[in-house]
Amino acid sequence: MDDPLKNLTEVRGCQSDECALEADIYLRSSDGILFKAHSKNLELYSGGFPPAQFADVGDDEREVVQMSETSSVLALLLQYVHNQRQPDSSRFKFETLAGLAEAAEKYLVFSAMEVCKIQMRLSIPTNPMRVLAYAVKHGYPELRDVAAPLTISASLQSVDAVLHDMPAVLIAWVKYREGFIQALHFTFKRPPIVLHRGGLSTCELWEPFQQEIVAKGVDGKLERLKQFQACVEDELHHLKDCTHCIKRARTWGKTVADRVDLLPPFSSFL
Repeated sequence: MDDPLKNLTEVRGCQSDECALEADIYLRSSDGILFKAHSKNLELYSGGFPPAQFADVGDDEREVVQMSETSSVLALLLQYVHNQRQPDSSRFKFETLAGLAEAAEKYLVFSAMEVCKIQMRLSIPTNPMRVLAYAVKHGYPELRDVAAPLTISASLQSVDAVLHDMPAVLIAWVKYREGFIQALHFTFKRPPIVLHRGGLSTCELWEPFQQEIVAKGVDGKLERLKQFQACVEDELHHLKDCTHCIKRARTWGKTVADRVDLLPPFSSFL
């Protein structure tokens, strides 16, 4: 049988500097890097690593397990299967973090799962869709509910790129976003008139104010609908001392806010 270790460009030792155990298994990353590991540690610190008995065996009886993870992810994951201080997860790039989070769930490396969950939550503002997919797939409703509202301005194409292997979740997302689109259309409707003195329906202050609110309060971002009422309050100074327009504006802000608050949560579509 051909030696499974030949033609590999790199073989890396144990990922723990303090480990004195002898390597009895090799893990090959998706980009062809070979890692020395310990079957005892994999069994002790995880619940789902590929068993050594299903690995390729070379002429020298070295067991090699092909992994789907990249070398950067595998190098980190192997640090979590040792009795040592964990690496500083706050320094991980998001792609590496996402890969590590997925691997930790896949192989049930519990020492890494909670750490990854915390860091994925912190990544919601910059990568809400990826975190949403992770949260739905692995059953983290608290992350899902925080991430979902920040995804509604994304294009269907970009969402499909992340959720293409979860069609039911993609359909749920489309239905969820539709409610925000309808609420957005509602903001463009003229709020009820508050008659001014002399029976006037409005004054010269209203039109510029309404245009400013629509521009700042939404500005093409559906998630900003949740801050619509606060935006109205922040811009009331444009109405000066016109109590009629101020009353109209506050009614407008509250009506939109009430409509958004009644939108069903993402979980109701799953």
